[in-house]
Amino acid sequence: MKINYDNRVFKPVSNSENEETSSETQFYYKQKGNLLTSEYAGGQIKRDT
Repeated sequence: MKINYDNRVFKPVSNSENEETSSETQFYYKQKGNLLTSEYAGGQIKRDT
């Protein structure tokens, strides 16, 4: 079974221990074939890849 993550957005359901991610953080996924990349932003995080 193949899963396509292209253009999917995920959010954590709880804070991480160090509180770097929160329910305001969103993870944006792109997929081309077997290559999966993501960016994330929100809450205390401005933007990261």
